[in-house]
Amino acid sequence: MFKVEGLTLCVSKPARVLIYGSSFAMAFCSMGYELVLAQCLSISMGNSILRYSMTIGFFVFSLGLGSILSEKVPREVSFQALLLVEMGLGVVGLLAPLLILGADYAIKPLLTGVHLPYDSIFASSLVWVICHSPVFGIGILSGFEVPLLTNIIASSREPTAGEASRVLAYDYLGMFCSALFFPFVVYRQLGLVYGALLFSFVNVGSALALILFLRARKSKVEKFFAGLVILALLNLALLAQEDKISFFLSQIVFVTARGSQ
Repeated sequence: MFKVEGLTLCVSKPARVLIYGSSFAMAFCSMGYELVLAQCLSISMGNSILRYSMTIGFFVFSLGLGSILSEKVPREVSFQALLLVEMGLGVVGLLAPLLILGADYAIKPLLTGVHLPYDSIFASSLVWVICHSPVFGIGILSGFEVPLLTNIIASSREPTAGEASRVLAYDYLGMFCSALFFPFVVYRQLGLVYGALLFSFVNVGSALALILFLRARKSKVEKFFAGLVILALLNLALLAQEDKISFFLSQIVFVTARGSQ
């Protein structure tokens, strides 16, 4: 058992397996988010090779930033911090494709209203920053995951050698599987909107599993649980309306493309 400030966690051998599985699932979702965003950027801004290269480069860079920032999180609140990170990823990953595909559509009339040319350096820079900000946000939040998971295991009464390397190994494996899942399943079969919803749902589900199976008991954790349940229900509701969302986004891209001709 792992106890900190009234929070009780059961970090037994089966719980360690769950944490390894969570590391896999979280990395699977993080890489999936980035691949979805790379394709959205390709659709919105063109030049697929450049968009994918920049997305993966920014993702790896922001992973490092997130890992460094995680050092400022006290070990005794690692579990709560991890739940907060997963809630953030669930929200950002869900909304990021809508932000990228709708940026041109929303910003162009705004700039027209203030008599600023849409093809100016300022306008192009503004669109670039807005469209790439989710890439950084998801990368920084994802950078917290492995250090926080490692802290949770290391804080148990009987930590074993090599825990950090195992968590990291499952993290890398999750990214690898996501890199295969995206082109063969998400892109070909599901579509970008459905894919983003699926990754967000799995992300939230992994956090809920940690709360349930580690048997966390504390009022603050119960609030996290309620928030994660709400996010999960939101994902299910959006999944049911996926065809309408996809049609709406396709209309945005079509109108934006016509306006730029």
